[in-house]
Formats: sequence, structure tokens, C-alpha cells
Amino acid sequence: MEVKVTLAVRHGHLTPEHQAEVVGLVENLHHYFERLGTLAVTVDLAGPEKQVEITGHADHKRDFAAHAAAPELMVAVHAAVAKMKQQLRHTKEAVQDHRRAPAHGAGAE
Repeated sequence: MEVKVTLAVRHGHLTPEHQAEVVGLVENLHHYFERLGTLAVTVDLAGPEKQVEITGHADHKRDFAAHAAAPELMVAVHAAVAKMKQQLRHTKEAVQDHRRAPAHGAGAE
């Protein structure tokens, strides 16, 4: 399943190179949790700190969100991507652990 990424920019614009780099980084999040359907990236260029928000939706009504701010755009993007990776890894591990858990009373004699 391919993940759909949307990019919105407030209070300015990004160069095509920055747009491609941001979308590429966010698309790679699909490797951490295959059930992702959509990811939305919002970049706010107002003020001294650039703010980046990544929101995602996966099947089974799972929603994810990561926020980061930094003076440099790509530093904020990398920080938000790292936060999202952490959430996705945690969710994937929880789903896998739940499936591996033995049934209640299984193996008891």
C-alpha cells in the first residue's frame, strides 16, 4: 500500500528542492508502519522558528501527530520525522506484542 503525502506551507513558500526533500523524508515513514494511509505535513515559516507538524492516519482508526520547531527548516523537519518514527515503532511493537501474547490460561495445567 502506497502512502499519500500532502504538503502545506504557511507564511511563505518552499523551493522545489526543499519540497522534494521534505516529502521524501516523510514518505520513508511508511517503512516503520505499513498500515499508514495518509500523511500530512504542515510547515509554518512565520517567526524566527520554523514549525513543522506531521499528522498521519492508519487503518483501524489510528492517528499520529508530531510537532517540532527550530530556527532552521530542515532541523525542524528531521526532528518531527524522528518523533513520528518513535510513535510508529511503538505502535508497531504494541500490535506485534499483542498478537504474540498467549491466550489467557493457555499452557496452564
